[in-house]
Amino acid sequence: MNTAETIAHPTTQRAPKGCNCPVMTHVTQHERKRLDALANEQQRSLSATTRLLVLKGLAQLDAEAGHAGRS
Repeated sequence: MNTAETIAHPTTQRAPKGCNCPVMTHVTQHERKRLDALANEQQRSLSATTRLLVLKGLAQLDAEAGHAGRS
């Protein structure tokens, strides 16, 4: 038996179930450095951090749209 056969493979997926639609985006160098720093601080991957920011941004847009509709 060699080392490759004895190493347990991770059972966790890199993305949540249903996340099968990649999005490519361009950011500035400054924005990339901020994303890298945030990902490092939160001990997340760059893609997980970016996804989290997208979800928070979408939630904020939904909340703002809800408030605007009530005015």
